[in-house]
Amino acid sequence: MTVSFRFSSAELPAVLSSQDLPLPELYAARLDGELFGLCDGFVVVDQPDHRNQRAAAVLIGQPDRVIAEPHELCVGSSARVRSSGSGWTNVREVVIEPSEIAIVAGLQVTTPLRTIVDLARFAIPFGEREVRIVKAMIAISPIRLSDCRNALSERRNLPNKRRALERLELCTRE
Repeated sequence: MTVSFRFSSAELPAVLSSQDLPLPELYAARLDGELFGLCDGFVVVDQPDHRNQRAAAVLIGQPDRVIAEPHELCVGSSARVRSSGSGWTNVREVVIEPSEIAIVAGLQVTTPLRTIVDLARFAIPFGEREVRIVKAMIAISPIRLSDCRNALSERRNLPNKRRALERLELCTRE
């Protein structure tokens, strides 16, 4: 039996998973070029790329308390949540303030300020690509590098604080 996905993406969730359709059908539609894979989900090819869609894909099957960070997931240190076991994700326990969490399409993600600070603290490597990412995030948000420096300076005993401040200096150069 052949299943056709020739219907409007408006009728579907932004990201499909095995909760929406059987996995063999999703893989078949991907092979037919009607869907593409995004993290652990699938997206209809006629949908434009959007942050809501990426957030939904990253958090498929994760508990509600899990928060999307750049390239990984985190939970507040008091959340007591275990990962769903997705092969590509790593969930780390962090100290995070409610002001560092934004809601995108009903899902929790770190704010641009928290994301920039975490990239500066933890990205390996931190090179031209990461500098471009930080500059692009600053360009599309009301955040300035001085806000990032202040956020780092306000925290005592913050791991990789000095490294982050040095890396943010790289982002001030043209």
